Amino acid sequence: MQLKQAMEIGKNGINDGVIAEIKRQLTKHKVMKIRIQKSYWPEFDLEDFLKKTNAKLAQKVGHTITIKKR
Repeated sequence: MQLKQAMEIGKNGINDGVIAEIKRQLTKHKVMKIRIQKSYWPEFDLEDFLKKTNAKLAQKVGHTITIKKR
């Protein structure tokens, strides 16, 4: 089964609205694929992101992560 990208995080970064939407999607689908734009990647803190979204990393390929509900 191949998962489609559900969200892209770009130059605006991660805010409360993005976190809320990710939590909502994880409640509904349990697994989610997120692409981090190359320009934002140096600022992206994966551990902090996983803590804020209460998610677990399933896979990381390039600038794309797949997370699942913890």
